[in-house]
Amino acid sequence: MGCISDRQLLAGGPTGTGNIFGGYLSLINSVLKFNNISTAGLGLPAEYANAKQTAVTQSSIASFLSYAPPTSAGTYLILVSASVTSATAGVVSFPIAYRDASGDNVSATAISLFQLGTAAPASSFTTSAASRYWGFAVIDINNLGTNIVVSWTGGGTLAGFASASIYQLA
Repeated sequence: MGCISDRQLLAGGPTGTGNIFGGYLSLINSVLKFNNISTAGLGLPAEYANAKQTAVTQSSIASFLSYAPPTSAGTYLILVSASVTSATAGVVSFPIAYRDASGDNVSATAISLFQLGTAAPASSFTTSAASRYWGFAVIDINNLGTNIVVSWTGGGTLAGFASASIYQLA
């Protein structure tokens, strides 16, 4: 397979049909430059798992999002958000589990969440009103390929939507 020019890439491939390499762009190696600026590590973060706008209630979900990383050490970013539409003493929490760079199991450690309009983060919030929450964690894992698991912990009476994503940074 020959190379395609920048103009062909922008036009959707050599035929201009928008079907580049079967409809997606596959990179075998890391990106060395982006926007003419040298990159490091992988070059660009890669999103490997997501659960978007999933309906949630007070019932906990043990494996809201799970990703089996390759058997190589790496650094990952976990992003979570929740939009609570109604609640009566509702609990909002996103515990995570993984094997850290030292080989230790980290389990049921809640990501620090921020509530829009509230200054201090917390590992969980109890609410009786509609509200928005978000949080993130940067983790280092070892080379055993142990799953990275994001859970949803609800409580009281609660309805809403939640999202989570796992990105590899390095």
